[in-house]
Amino acid sequence: MSLKLSAKKINPKIFRKSISLKGFSLIEVLFSLLVFSIGIVSIVAIMTANIKISVTAKNQIIAAQLIQEGIELVKNLSDNKDGRLVKGNEYLDYTVDTNMSGQTSTINFVSAVSHRLYLDDGGKGFYSHTTSTKPTKFARKIYVDWKNNLSQITVTSSVSWDNSGDIPATCNVSTKCAMATLIISPHIGP
Repeated sequence: MSLKLSAKKINPKIFRKSISLKGFSLIEVLFSLLVFSIGIVSIVAIMTANIKISVTAKNQIIAAQLIQEGIELVKNLSDNKDGRLVKGNEYLDYTVDTNMSGQTSTINFVSAVSHRLYLDDGGKGFYSHTTSTKPTKFARKIYVDWKNNLSQITVTSSVSWDNSGDIPATCNVSTKCAMATLIISPHIGP
């Protein structure tokens, strides 16, 4: 009995074809990495934009609350009849603060050297113009003007959050400034 070995010829076309189908080419890998990198960069850019928008929204909310507080403080001055808001006087460049001491609050109506607001160090979260506390990016200016034969007060409260410490000449969102005006009838004597 003899074994006959036969050698089969290998077709080079089939051999090359089977080798090329077994893996990815370098170009395919590089293209996949490019697509993946573009996706990651896009996600990071969207997250960064979201953070900026959130900070802007937070500053606008704080500014709106500071505007409201400024108007309310002037309304309190007109209701108290204690002589701090003199009928007929125009207060065109002033700051109004509430100083909290225990259970009572006092209102100071002072001429503004700087309009920058400071956050108290006591952790109570009150903003004031007292420079002994932590400075913030916010500034507030109050305008009080008497109208209609001194029977009405126009109160304008402006708040800026541009970190300059002052109110810009043009107050709008692009200059990081907001303002509100209220007309009130004061309850003070002649």
